[in-house]
Amino acid sequence: MFVKELDLLNGEANVYKLIGPVLAKHDLAEANANVRKWIEYISVELYDRFHYIFITYYNCFSVMPFFLLSHRYSSHNKEFSRFRLEKAKHNMPESAITKKWQSLGFAWP
Repeated sequence: MFVKELDLLNGEANVYKLIGPVLAKHDLAEANANVRKWIEYISVELYDRFHYIFITYYNCFSVMPFFLLSHRYSSHNKEFSRFRLEKAKHNMPESAITKKWQSLGFAWP
């Protein structure tokens, strides 16, 4: 938006730059170049950061070997079976076993 406003100005327009508490007169061509450099810099930074986040997310969730996933789910099933046996052994009500299972962060099947 700021670039569009700078493009609308003619060569004789006054441009001011805020330096601390003072507005200093600034050359239009120099201001235009500085604004374009900043926009390019910010665009590159945004692209790099989004690219990094996307690659990190992709590597975490889609490149994980299958055996790790299968081990994770089989261990969850073992925990679930252990809690079922514990429930039967101690005659625990269904709500107690559900709370115990959910307290570990698992969804109740």
